[in-house]
Amino acid sequence: MSKWILTSDKPDLGRMRKHESIWTQGNGYMGVRASFEEAYTKAVRNTLINGVFDCPKGEVPELAVIPDATNCDITLDKEVFNMICGKVDKYEASLNMENGEFTRLVEWTCPKGKKYALAFSRIVSDARKHIMAQKVSVTPLSDDADVELLTGLDGKVTNSGVQHFNNPEKRAYPDGVKGMYLTTLQSKVDVAIHFGLKISHECNEGISIDRRGLYSRLSRKVQKGETFTVEKIVSYAHSRDFEYADGEYNDEKLRSDGRAYLNEAIDMGYDKLLEESSLSWKNFWESSLVDVKSGNDFVDKAVVFSQYHLHIMASHDDNRLGIGAKALSGEGYMGHSFWDTEIYILPYYLCTQPRVARRLLEYRYMLLPVAKNKANRFGFKGAMYPWESAWITDGEACLEYGDIDLLTGKKRKFMMAETEIHITAGVSFAVWQYYCMTGDEEFMAEYGNEILVRTAIFWADRAEKKNGRYEICGVIGADEYKEDVDNNAYTNYMAHKNLVLADKILRENPNHICNKLSREYDMEDMAKKIAEVAENLYLPMPEEDGIINQFDGVKSLKPKDITYYKNLDTVFDIFKDYGLAEILEMAVFKQADLVMLFYLMSDKFDKETIRKNFEYYEERTLHDSSLSMCIHALVAVGLGMNEMADKFFYDCLCVDLGENTNNSDTGIHSASIGGIWLATVMGYGGLRINDSGISISPILPQGWESYSFPIYYRGSKIKVFVDKAGCRAERVSGDEITITLNGNKTTI
Repeated sequence: MSKWILTSDKPDLGRMRKHESIWTQGNGYMGVRASFEEAYTKAVRNTLINGVFDCPKGEVPELAVIPDATNCDITLDKEVFNMICGKVDKYEASLNMENGEFTRLVEWTCPKGKKYALAFSRIVSDARKHIMAQKVSVTPLSDDADVELLTGLDGKVTNSGVQHFNNPEKRAYPDGVKGMYLTTLQSKVDVAIHFGLKISHECNEGISIDRRGLYSRLSRKVQKGETFTVEKIVSYAHSRDFEYADGEYNDEKLRSDGRAYLNEAIDMGYDKLLEESSLSWKNFWESSLVDVKSGNDFVDKAVVFSQYHLHIMASHDDNRLGIGAKALSGEGYMGHSFWDTEIYILPYYLCTQPRVARRLLEYRYMLLPVAKNKANRFGFKGAMYPWESAWITDGEACLEYGDIDLLTGKKRKFMMAETEIHITAGVSFAVWQYYCMTGDEEFMAEYGNEILVRTAIFWADRAEKKNGRYEICGVIGADEYKEDVDNNAYTNYMAHKNLVLADKILRENPNHICNKLSREYDMEDMAKKIAEVAENLYLPMPEEDGIINQFDGVKSLKPKDITYYKNLDTVFDIFKDYGLAEILEMAVFKQADLVMLFYLMSDKFDKETIRKNFEYYEERTLHDSSLSMCIHALVAVGLGMNEMADKFFYDCLCVDLGENTNNSDTGIHSASIGGIWLATVMGYGGLRINDSGISISPILPQGWESYSFPIYYRGSKIKVFVDKAGCRAERVSGDEITITLNGNKTTI
């Protein structure tokens, strides 16, 4: 089976929601779950548009589910097509990741015994961000048939029961185009959706309208063996579109632009739209493909799968948008951006699409007012980034309370917004990595330096002077099974890097940034404080046994044999037996925490220290997060623990593509998908980004024939090839460039 195709030969309606998520189509502007055209009670019909957030009263902002346009009810001789009824004689469904097309072929015998062939295909255009197109074909196989199709715009969709739009205005235009116009209830984002049809044969056509729906009803007598085909083209536009970022927006222009997008697409028709979109996909794959030949079809396909989703999850032109933890594939995590973006996802764009990486960092720059307000709210100077963020003006988007604790019976207050502060250092770390990869001085002058200095001001104020040193107390580290800890090693090291970078800026090029911040701070005193904290911040080091304390007092936690829970295929099972208060006291960890440093700052630790600590903490880690396996795989590769690395790598591939039935129901795991790329390129490929440039020290996993990957570094494109003969790198474009390859400085 081709590594480019996700396929199924049976309906498998019990896994419907998982398939809807992993087969999601998109283009960075919108995401459309792979729901079937006909209706099923378990279906979750989500169309999500990047940036269209709304906030119900008393809750937090979430990506609003847009009225559904994928629907098509099919009635055949007065029997409604549905795969639960009758008999499915043949079934083929696939997502072609090479060109983004979702197709389905069903041969169906209705309850009365008549046979039909139905074919469905759908794209979200990679060339026209506002356009989705689909095609539905019906062929009677046993007799002539009266065929009726009902398709249109369904505004009854909700976010798990929450309605985000006012009652829509509906229009039918003389040229056959139909439009629906809505406004979000709180954020007041206007949305315009238009659709038009291209029909293969003359038929009876009418309009069907209900309170929140606008549909076309088509009917025709179709001869046996004749194929009746309907193409449906849909355009989406909204008032936050990047085209209106300069303020040139009004309601009439939105509607006019939406109709123009649609009319151009209708003139082309489905097949030409597919051809155009396929060419755009082809250009993407030619520039970005990590090409793995592992001898294992699942592995090869999973690596392609990760890049497919990385391509469709990020906006390619709008710097006001982040990446949600479920990207645009479902309602999970409400479309919010977390620390995952900078640590797990951004490295992919740094190395393959630096312009997208810059836009993602510009998004963080635009959140500085929110970060400044948050720091001030908690009594600190500088910029303290929101733990969860949505639209650039939405502020902190983190829920205040979570689920009920089994032990206490009370709702647990989420402390992440206040104490899981390592995200602030993660943003600054990503700024530094971007500069190392691109040398983009203009970005640093305009955005990057200010991010680094404002976040360093926060750390300098947040750190407490104790015992002749500075400490960071009362935090949650990357491991969320321990709260209110002091001197979390991951947080301290990342904050220290932030402080050192800001100190360097203030010493070497202070004028521009100091002038900009002088109205808020005495920058001479602030520079001294940053330098002082940078020099004296406590960085946990190995103790006599070689173990670094993940946080103060970690070794006093109660030992717990977690073998049973580690061997289960599901996560969070320990909470079935223990409450959070008990788990907080156990030597049990959720995910990579200290181990993260061995990937991000491997040059600060010798190999033996990394090995001892990796083994010590992995034994106590449940990997109850999709973020954990890829980091452990990556670090294990560097230690030469190849068997363990391969296991963690495979587990990472299975997060979304594995057999677990419902783990992806609410959307794919975007950070884990970024982690597949990390484990491949930074794990097996040995890529590291540091102050002096990039280094590559690849290995070929056992059983693999070869792999290759591209890197864009300082304006030059490099392609790295690894096979049984060794490793080679060639410059594809740009000027000659020097890298470290297998420990040796090499000019390409």
